[in-house]
Amino acid sequence: WLPEFLPERVHLLVSCLSGEVRDSLAVRGTWKEVAVQPLTLAEQRELLQTYLRHYNKTLEAAYEARVLSHPLASNPLFLRILAEELRLFGRHDDLSDELDRYLSSLTVDDLFERVLERVEQDCGAKRVRTALTAIWASRAGLAEEELLAYAGLVPATWAPIRLALDEALLESGGRLTFAHDYMRLAVSDRYMAGNNELGDENQSEQALALRRKAHEKLARWFATHAFPHRTKGEGQSAEGFTIDAARAAEEIPYQWHAARNWQQLKKCLSERKIFRAILEHRSDEELLRLWLDIEVYTKTKLERAYQAAWKQWKPDNMAPESGDLADSLA
Repeated sequence: WLPEFLPERVHLLVSCLSGEVRDSLAVRGTWKEVAVQPLTLAEQRELLQTYLRHYNKTLEAAYEARVLSHPLASNPLFLRILAEELRLFGRHDDLSDELDRYLSSLTVDDLFERVLERVEQDCGAKRVRTALTAIWASRAGLAEEELLAYAGLVPATWAPIRLALDEALLESGGRLTFAHDYMRLAVSDRYMAGNNELGDENQSEQALALRRKAHEKLARWFATHAFPHRTKGEGQSAEGFTIDAARAAEEIPYQWHAARNWQQLKKCLSERKIFRAILEHRSDEELLRLWLDIEVYTKTKLERAYQAAWKQWKPDNMAPESGDLADSLA
């Protein structure tokens, strides 16, 4: 998204962690860098007290000392999320045990797992798991109407979950996604037997199977609602929800590829509507990359697959669009 050229009086302020984004920015011009340091003890105490005071809450000195002695208390996100959880906890007699539970977190994403546990108790474990696993599996987030339709939720049941997760979810470009990798790790670890790593490397067979299942479920759902027979009014499927060609092209092949289901990916790419949607809304380079992986993991060859597909498509040789389709395929 970073433009090649910026006018002289236009400036960018970018916040990021070490990693791919920072490395990419480093080769895209000269930047003034400011390293954000961990909070000092005084800053930790001020953040904790000020946040709780905003809600007319205080923490006893002994409890505050336990919080500030945690190794991650110098991390502003950890401290803020912990303060929010303490604010919401209403049983003073059980506060010590609850604090022990949160302070047993070894990483920031561990803390978010405990947040998820609390949200499940308040809003229903199945609802929370289904919605967040779908966001995790999505290519770049889901529109709220997609998420509600997939998870079988209505606004009244989704709103408490959305409110409880607060800034852990981010709305960008009309889609809901995770605001940071800590939340992505927490969802992976809690619902898919993850091992505290983002990628598939070093994951257990159980974790890999659960990840593939999440991608396959989303692929099938998108496929079911894409290119529907319009029997209930313009723009709606028989189930009342329609995925347009752009979203179908973006999501369905990606999900089969992420699930490493090469036969389903081959079948998907051989469908006429998906083929046209990818070339119209994605790119032929993306289509080729998908086929190259199919050829690596199966005995299929792109040319033979499309020769067979062309016969199944049975285009009208007199229709102009058939010529365009043949030219794109060639």
